[in-house]
Amino acid sequence: AMAAGEQPSELLRAAQRIARDFAAARVLLVEDDALNQEVGTALLHHAGLTVEVACDGVQALEQLRSTRPCPY
Repeated sequence: AMAAGEQPSELLRAAQRIARDFAAARVLLVEDDALNQEVGTALLHHAGLTVEVACDGVQALEQLRSTRPCPY
């Protein structure tokens, strides 16, 4: 928790902007590292986004081609 008068961190402000500007948006996170997938997914969920993960560009393209209309 922040103390009175403390400013939110840059990351928190960015998450708040994403939540405001892209509420309920759906994103495809393309990341090959499992830890980065976990952290990225958690941050995006925290901002109110729906997240799907692809482990590489090939898998991302397959997901995009197989889903119509494109949900992203």
